Amino acid sequence: MSRRRHSLLLVLGLLACTHAPGPPPPAEDSGAVAFVGVTVVPMDAERRLPDQTVLIRQGRIAEVGPSSTVQVPAGALRIDGRGRFLMPGLADMHVHLWTRDDLLLFLANGVTFVRNMWGSPQDLVWRARIERGELLGPTVYTAGPLLDGAPPIWNGSAVVESAADAARVVAAQKKAGYDFIKVYKKLSREAYDAIAAEAKREGMTFGGHVPAAVDLPHALAAGQRSVEHLDGYFEYLLAEGSSLRGRADLPSRLRMVDELDDRKIPQAAELTRRAGAWNCVTLVVLQRFVPKAEAEALLRRPEMRFVPPSTKALWDPDKDFRLKSLTAANFAQLRKGDQVRLRLTKALHDAGARLLLGTDTPNPFVAPGFSIHDELASLVKAGLSPYEALRAGTRDAAEFVGQSKELGTVAPGMRADLLLLEADPLLDVANAARRSGVMVRGRWLPQAELERRLEEMVARWSAPKRRFQDAAALPGSGEQLFSGRYELFYGDVSAGEERLAIQRLPGGRRVIHSQESLDAQEANNALRIELDATGTPETLRYDIHSGLGTGALEVSRREKGLHVSGQAPAGAQVALDQEEAPDALLGVSMIAPYVVVAERLRPLGAGKSVTLKGRKLTLDPDVELAPETLTVERQADDRETVAGRSVDVRRYRLKIQHKNGSYNGSLSVDAAGYPVTLEIENNMGIIRYRRIE
Repeated sequence: MSRRRHSLLLVLGLLACTHAPGPPPPAEDSGAVAFVGVTVVPMDAERRLPDQTVLIRQGRIAEVGPSSTVQVPAGALRIDGRGRFLMPGLADMHVHLWTRDDLLLFLANGVTFVRNMWGSPQDLVWRARIERGELLGPTVYTAGPLLDGAPPIWNGSAVVESAADAARVVAAQKKAGYDFIKVYKKLSREAYDAIAAEAKREGMTFGGHVPAAVDLPHALAAGQRSVEHLDGYFEYLLAEGSSLRGRADLPSRLRMVDELDDRKIPQAAELTRRAGAWNCVTLVVLQRFVPKAEAEALLRRPEMRFVPPSTKALWDPDKDFRLKSLTAANFAQLRKGDQVRLRLTKALHDAGARLLLGTDTPNPFVAPGFSIHDELASLVKAGLSPYEALRAGTRDAAEFVGQSKELGTVAPGMRADLLLLEADPLLDVANAARRSGVMVRGRWLPQAELERRLEEMVARWSAPKRRFQDAAALPGSGEQLFSGRYELFYGDVSAGEERLAIQRLPGGRRVIHSQESLDAQEANNALRIELDATGTPETLRYDIHSGLGTGALEVSRREKGLHVSGQAPAGAQVALDQEEAPDALLGVSMIAPYVVVAERLRPLGAGKSVTLKGRKLTLDPDVELAPETLTVERQADDRETVAGRSVDVRRYRLKIQHKNGSYNGSLSVDAAGYPVTLEIENNMGIIRYRRIE
């Protein structure tokens, strides 16, 4: 044997006696999370993947595979998934964000994505803070203020009556950063078509209601992306010759259910499918339009303990403008309509028209987060399978917003928005509420932590308020004439305070200093109004410190009108001019400007009326001096209690009108002419200021 061959055999023998090297040990990754041994419900099809390990890195799904093949890095958080089910987080595709506490309520119920159907600057701030990881909450996809005709149904809507209005409003909402446009019931056909054209020009989708002047086929042909609450379908189904067609008032809309031709349902479904439009049917919201006795029973449901008090304050059937005048016959029509909506939902689904999961929270007794599970049950009751109902709030929701590569399924590369469940949701949608925990953007929230956060939230609502406790005293600019403190209520729930002081300056001038502390908005805003010797506002300075950010705006009187300058809360510099009469009132949404209103009303005799004109500084979607008309009627004098003392008051009835709505209200002032109470009737209740010292 040659030396070379001997050497080769020796090497081969040594190799044969040596164990083959194993895989390298897993690298250290203390930021990773692994769900181990879990059954994955990926929602890309009706299937289950048993005994999987799902590895999360940097907020995304890094790997999904059999537990025998996926290596868990050393230092990773291991979550035992044996006997449990992992599915995508749910999307509520029709919500109205009301308070910051809503964000926790959504997550605590497995909702990791919301489509907000009436946005404000506050919602844009929350959206950005959530995306940056500064605020815990679901991903927010939001419309701006809804677009309606004049006068709008909901105060604060953006009124669109012409093509010029449509161009201005759509462009402003696009510039502000809203994601889509929402249309509403009182738009004319011309205004609606102009909005559709402008939305297309701006690259924005639009959805919402089908206006009474715009029938369903026209809306679908115009490219309306989504229809909410099956709006427009009852009108389409009306029997030939019905006098209710085109009627927008609530009694007529309720009566439509008695004049429907069910034979048109398949035709409506096929029309929708061909148009490619989606329906967010929100079955639960109208199911909760109930008489007062049933409302009281709903308030005793366990989840109502977690609804913010300022939200529940608006759930009074005696104050809600939609409910307070309904009769027993109307409620019977609503219940009959519930059954029609179930049939419509099934027909749309069977025809291949697309559906979205949504609730319309926080409409009366539709609790944020919790109600998503009631809506899932309603979809199943309509005839969808559990998988099909869940798909409307996962994979299909992602497709609708163009984020199929980001959310809605469990797969590598997707954002880690996940629910870990104790039972199989494909067997029963109720199992989607049996959570072990929620993951949002890769952050793991065990069920115990979610429950602890909910209890802390409830405790905070009843804790003593610290309004103005750490705030500096109001500025002193001269001789003190008056100081007062007012508590702000939404319905019967205390929501904040405002304090003000009035001082005399040289030459007969005066200055009003005011500061407000708003609980839900975490706001501590300040106002300074300087009056000339005749009591006319010359300057108004508004300092904003709230969840919107920090800003300062000043309105000053010029020769031909008013000038606004300063910085908006979002950081934009503002400079605009507005022609206006020299004696016009100036205001913001506080009680302090009513000091000037009360002075203008001094000469008004009992039973007499007067109309006052002014401008109100508004911030949404742009800084604007919105025109406002105040019609006031003096009523009989009365007495009220102020800080435990009974005082004589003059009482006035108010009618406040501006381009985006109208409000009724009342104002009372003491013998010196300073405000005692101010009440403003909103669509769903009353906002009240009451002097407490």
